Amino acid sequence: MGVALHRRRASGFSRTVYLTPADTTIPQYPYGHLEVAYTVINRHPQAEPFWVLTEAVLPNGNPVTVFGPDHYVLPANTTVQRHITHDVPPAAPPGMYQYRSKIGVPPSTLYDEDWFVFEVL
Repeated sequence: MGVALHRRRASGFSRTVYLTPADTTIPQYPYGHLEVAYTVINRHPQAEPFWVLTEAVLPNGNPVTVFGPDHYVLPANTTVQRHITHDVPPAAPPGMYQYRSKIGVPPSTLYDEDWFVFEVL
């Protein structure tokens, strides 16, 4: 399956999140792991506080929080990349999932969001 990526620029390009999956076809637990590279960019000349919230949308359409909301501060004019690995739970039904992450300041300021689709076999 190819990678389906979506990018939404909520407030221009000053604060950006990119999600890059290592693979989009994941075997079920105990062997299955979803590996995601998070790239967050601050193009402002000052440090920017923000929150991250990440969810997986199950094949039935229900969202499940994967992590967050977590608070961070990104220094001025900085790009940070982190690799995160999630185990696929034994109870995860086979099917198509969406992995989505948003950055911003709650309750109503969305800087950016990104998502991709993956399949659990």
